[in-house]
Amino acid sequence: MSVTDRYWGLRDWFPVPRRNGRFYVIRWVLLEANRLAVTGALVTFMFSALMAVGWIWTFEMQQVLTETPAVQTILSSLLSGIILLVSIVVSINSIVLSHDITSVEAQEDRVRGVVEFRRDIGRLTESGESPTDPAAFLGLMASVIHDRATA
Repeated sequence: MSVTDRYWGLRDWFPVPRRNGRFYVIRWVLLEANRLAVTGALVTFMFSALMAVGWIWTFEMQQVLTETPAVQTILSSLLSGIILLVSIVVSINSIVLSHDITSVEAQEDRVRGVVEFRRDIGRLTESGESPTDPAAFLGLMASVIHDRATA
């Protein structure tokens, strides 16, 4: 494995600059990034922020948390927020699942449609296959559109 292959292999874990030298962080996060790397970065950032707040405002936080009414208010607010969040998530999941609960024939038709779409894309690209990775699919479609526009 060459050095350039290793360099481009890091694109899943770090936002590596493109060949033109520019960073596309939003594109990297939305399309190319490893979800584990993004989650780890967010958790690390939140942990560091909470540790910094606890280190800077030590005495104020200790005073707030030692007062009984303040602790009771904080815990009741957190509990009501968790209950509200769980009810919202369950209702959204039930709405999403109600559209997916269909007959076996309808599911087979959906699968046939997806297979036919992928076959059509493969014929368009003249390579015979269409990638399942969103970034690779968009790149392939952009190159096909560019080739057809310049032809």
